[in-house]
Amino acid sequence: MSAAEASTSQQTETGGEKQYDVCLQYIVDGTYLFGVIKKDACVYAKSCVVFGPAFKKSGETSEIDYPLRMVENCENRPPSKACIKICNIGTDELHKFVPAIVTFNSEVEPFRTHEDQSPGNFMRHAWRQARLNGALNKAQYDAGCEVFRLCNLKVDDQSWPDEEIGRVRELVMRKGGVWYEIDQNGRSEPRMFLNGHQLELDRYTGKLHDVTRRTRRIRHAGRRG
Repeated sequence: MSAAEASTSQQTETGGEKQYDVCLQYIVDGTYLFGVIKKDACVYAKSCVVFGPAFKKSGETSEIDYPLRMVENCENRPPSKACIKICNIGTDELHKFVPAIVTFNSEVEPFRTHEDQSPGNFMRHAWRQARLNGALNKAQYDAGCEVFRLCNLKVDDQSWPDEEIGRVRELVMRKGGVWYEIDQNGRSEPRMFLNGHQLELDRYTGKLHDVTRRTRRIRHAGRRG
């Protein structure tokens, strides 16, 4: 699905303006994509229009295709393991966000001369570029910077995960989104969170159900045991 299709098919009305979720999708440690989808649909990460570094096939796997450059819906990208909601943007902001992101590449200053040429820093600078192009206000920009910071934050605190995937999952629970786990049958199972609630997808009806209370009861019973 293209960004143009997202503008027409993935939309909701809020105060007369269509609204979208902007998300950060986690591939592996230090490698991310931006995702855009209709408001409050960040739990459906696989349906996002995504923007991120170009990938190429290497045997049965995928790897970053250098030099770094931004691609929309790269066919060779690996599947996302998690998706964190960053903020909402309106239609006017979306029309600035997409060109600011897709035109970003490793030759754009100040990334070109930055000592950190990693894919993660590439995405952080692309976020900065969107701010400079007027696609993000200060609150939206700061929200994205905070997500990047917390994904990489390592502190001597047992309440904060040591591994990056653990930090990503913590942010999903706090901010909304989804991560995927492989169950005992080898199936990918989504763990969905939105507005402080844990959701579950009914396989038969396709509807989402709030399972927050049930999950809390299970955790409480486990602690008592």
